[in-house]
Formats: sequence, structure tokens, C-alpha cells
Amino acid sequence: MNDNINIAVSKPIHIGVHMLQAFPASLPNRDQHGRPKDVYYGGHLRMRISSQNLKRHHRLDFESGLAERAIRSRRWPQRLANSLINDYGWDAEAAEAAWSHVSEALKGKLVATGGTRDDSEKERKTASLVFLPEQALYSLAELCDRYRDTIAASDVTETRSAPILDRKKVNRIFLSSNIVVDMFGRMLTEVPDAGIDGSLGVAHAFSTHAAEPQLDSFTAVDDWETLADGAANTATAYMQASELATGTFYRYATVNITDLIANTARDNKLTDTPADRDTLKEALTTLLACIIEYNPQAKKNSTAPHTLPNLVYMTVREGRPFSAAAAFEKPIVNRGTSGYMEPSKEALNTHIRRLKNFTKQRGDLFNGYASFDETTHEDLGTQYKAFDDAIAEAVAVALDNNGDQR
Repeated sequence: MNDNINIAVSKPIHIGVHMLQAFPASLPNRDQHGRPKDVYYGGHLRMRISSQNLKRHHRLDFESGLAERAIRSRRWPQRLANSLINDYGWDAEAAEAAWSHVSEALKGKLVATGGTRDDSEKERKTASLVFLPEQALYSLAELCDRYRDTIAASDVTETRSAPILDRKKVNRIFLSSNIVVDMFGRMLTEVPDAGIDGSLGVAHAFSTHAAEPQLDSFTAVDDWETLADGAANTATAYMQASELATGTFYRYATVNITDLIANTARDNKLTDTPADRDTLKEALTTLLACIIEYNPQAKKNSTAPHTLPNLVYMTVREGRPFSAAAAFEKPIVNRGTSGYMEPSKEALNTHIRRLKNFTKQRGDLFNGYASFDETTHEDLGTQYKAFDDAIAEAVAVALDNNGDQR
């Protein structure tokens, strides 16, 4: 195993993770009307979980697993003011003005609006979502506090030839990133060079078979309501209906290892050392486990849809990644006693075999899988008892081969 991280590579290395997961009656992802999201694929209606929903869950779980956060919000102006008041003892008026000086240092970008008594918005916000490491808030507060007296004495409506805050230092904060931002990417057009192409790609998950929402009528009973004779009244005090989804879903995600290493090399956050390789290994291992262990949150207390994927298939490829979504373009049909999971596994195995024959396995560096059952899926590569073992091998192969031109 190589100890160094090689950044010089012309063909990117990708880790791919394909999952088949059965959800019971639940609401993994809902639209603006509270209905399960769906999509037509192969001419048939399928249940769907949006990539945005999945990615946010993956990011929050990733942050929790690494104990490192990044904040995507429009509320940075108000949070900066709160920090200056609570941590540095500023008076409210000066603290509220601080973000104006941050915006001034950014050449008038990311202006804060709202927050006055006449506004319906109680907190001051930027027009765009700003995605920065959590540490950026403390860095901004510390920088503002160095100019505390000047900011307190200034007039925010005054036109100045130069900003009060050091422009280079403010820009450096908005260019900063951590492993979370490097993994998930950032679009911040207001600050030149602040954009980062994310390393993680997540597909919309969809049911491998045709499926429709199912109506669920539910009621609530008033415990203290009684009948005329004093007996408990079990009649409905409240009635409502919602729609739920159920089915076997195909989920897919891919991580561009080469882009991730390039992102983490910015500002020398990670360099070519064994310690930094271990940091990257931990991040990838944590992320892949978070993706596999995704747990829907909508209506979780009334549906408890806490399943795990029945099959996890992992790949490492040099060049472009391959999704297996086309395996389910023709919807899986329940053969009576099989359910949808087993024929979905067969369809995936068949598709991968055909894909390998079609591409002559060009660029394939690793194929492996873990499954609930002991059925052998020989076209999916090496069989592992636990998905953690498949993750460990995939990460090791990806890091070892980054920079190895074959």
C-alpha cells in the first residue's frame, strides 16, 4: 500500500456505491403537497427519493460522524451579530452593523437585508445561501473585533475609499473550506474563486418496479371524552388522510477521489503525508457508511422505516463512473412469491455482467458486494460478509490507484 497521496492524475478515480433497499409503508421524500415524490421511468410510475433529500441527509450524517461542520445558510449576518454580542460583549447596534463592513470588504457583495422593526423578516439575511466551514463564523467575529472601535464609530451609509476590514483577510475567510465543503461542493458566485466543484454525486433513488402512492387514513381519540353513561368514548376526535410509499429502491452515489484530493490540497489542508492519507481514508469511510445507512426522517415516528440496503455493490473505476439505473428501465415484476428484492438483485447482476462485457472491464479496479443473504452474485465481484469490509477495500484500492495510469 502506498503511503503518499498522488495528485498528478489525468484520469479520475471514482468509487461507486449501488444499493437495493426495501422500504415499508413510509414517506421517504415528499413534495410540496405532502405526497410521496414520484417519477416516470420506462413508461411506468415509480416512487422516488430526490438527490437533494439524500444529499442533505448524507451531509448532516457525515458532519456528525467526523465532528466537523459546515453551515449553509442565509443567516450569517445575524449569526455574526449574535457572536459579537455574546462572545465579545458588543452592543447590539454596532454588532448589527458588522456585516455591512464584511460586505463592503467583498466589494458590496452579499448585502444583508431585513432585521428592522418594519420588516416581516426578523433576522438579517443574505440573498444567497452561503456555505462555509463553521469556523468561518468565529474567524469573522475575531476579525471584526480587531476593528471594534472603528466599526462602532463609523457610519454604514458613508462612502469610503477603502473598507474598514482588511479585504484580503475577509476574502481568505470566504475562500476557506473544510472536508465537508470539499466533498459536497460550493457555489458562491459573489466571491471570485470561492466556488468548489463537489466530489460527491448522488442520483435520485427510484423504485425498481412500478408503484403508486397508497392512501393512509388515520384518526386520533380523545382520552378524556366519555359517553353519557360514563363509558369511554372511542369515537374519532380527529381524522386525516395522507399518502405513503412502499417498494424496493435502487440508490446510487459516486465519489470522485481525484477531485476530492485536489480540493483538500487547496491551502495545503492535506498534503502528501501518511497522516493526511489516514485523514482522507477516515473521511471516505465515514461518508460511504453514511450513504449506505441513510434513514428517512419524514414521518419517522409514525412509520419507523428503519431498514438497511439488502444489497450493497461497490466499484472503483479509473475514468468515468457507471450507474446501473438502466437495469430497471424495464420495471421489475413480482413473480408471485418472490417480492421485488430478489428479481431486482438478479436484474442488477445481469446488467453488470453485460456492462462488463460491453466495456471489456476497461478502467475497472475493484468490484465487491455485501448482501443479507448468502446467494452468490458472481458478476458483482468479491463477496463480503459486511458492507464495512467492502468499504475498507474500495477505499484502499481507490487511494492506492490514484495517480496509477493503467
